[in-house]
Amino acid sequence: MTENVLSLRDFRVTFPTLFGDVQAVRGVDLDVRAGATLGVAGAPGSGNSVTFLGVMGLLPKSAPIRRPAT
Repeated sequence: MTENVLSLRDFRVTFPTLFGDVQAVRGVDLDVRAGATLGVAGAPGSGNSVTFLGVMGLLPKSAPIRRPAT
């Protein structure tokens, strides 16, 4: 069995605004195995870019990322 190189469970990103918090990404679960290719498709504004910018640590500090305790 090939091991996962990326595993997300209940991944969330929230942006604070003047009118309250905006949940840009809610509850993403995925596994990527070594040697696999992942393609993500979705409508504009559905959180695809924010999800993977968050995974890579490239979002501003004002966008808290909530990862569930393991």
